[in-house]
Amino acid sequence: SDFSSRWISSHNVTVNWEGQPATMAFFTDVTEHRAVTDALQRSEAQYKAVVENVGEGMVVLIDDKIVFANDRALAIAGRNRAEVLNFPFLSFVHPDDHQWAVARFMRRLEGDDVPGRSETRLLMKDGRVTWVESSITLVSWDSKRASLMFLTDITDRKLLEQK
Repeated sequence: SDFSSRWISSHNVTVNWEGQPATMAFFTDVTEHRAVTDALQRSEAQYKAVVENVGEGMVVLIDDKIVFANDRALAIAGRNRAEVLNFPFLSFVHPDDHQWAVARFMRRLEGDDVPGRSETRLLMKDGRVTWVESSITLVSWDSKRASLMFLTDITDRKLLEQK
């Protein structure tokens, strides 16, 4: 015989039974639902651990607005989540790179084959410039067409190249 554990959900109501108060209980086996929920929570925790600990910044854009940024992307941009989410990505790009960045972004959205990686400058709050190497790919996010961008800080390399 099977002595495995099962998860149940119960619902109780008070009723009148032959003139006496009684409790009527309804039970539903939720073992399978619980297993799926637990697996989903484990999977979500694993994905979050990967996304937050990857060496690259990860940013998701819907249209031109940032809808997700991992901790590394925030560190590269020198900003907190509230200063980044729902703002246009272009607001962080150095003004001299705006035209080029917009053209490249539009070509990618139109399905053109653009180089996989590119370099651009981000403008920090204090006016400093941070160089980033980025790559972008189209993804689905909340059932919408989105762009997943990976960012790597290459400022030190660019400074060495300039010397």
